[in-house]
Amino acid sequence: YVGDPDSTLYYVDSITTLNPDVKYAYNATYHKFTALLKTDMKKALVFANQAVKPDNPLGAEYWAIIQGIKYISNYFSLSPEIYALGGELMENYGGSIAANLIKASEWYWLGGKKEDAMRCLKKGRKAVKKAKNNGYGTFF
Repeated sequence: YVGDPDSTLYYVDSITTLNPDVKYAYNATYHKFTALLKTDMKKALVFANQAVKPDNPLGAEYWAIIQGIKYISNYFSLSPEIYALGGELMENYGGSIAANLIKASEWYWLGGKKEDAMRCLKKGRKAVKKAKNNGYGTFF
């Protein structure tokens, strides 16, 4: 839980100023993104779009953004643009796992992208039908 987002932003920015190569490292991305979601969602969206670029020194940090959206959405309502980005990232990088596709559908819906939500939901339903119980209560 990012209790003091201003302090988090200060420390992450201080670290990444000294070492720009880690600006989009997973932990730096996650903490900066979640702090921005609490302080300024427009800046959070801009930062997220920069973090998921494949030409970043450490690669695209789409999972840091996905995890940030998952976590913060438990406590706050997010902007439709954030949810739409989350849906796109979850669909593209969450694989064919049913839970990820259904979450992508939910985020698309909250982001106002109803056609994408329905498409993802259909893909999620197909994935559920193909899933097998591994004996431990999880499905793959």
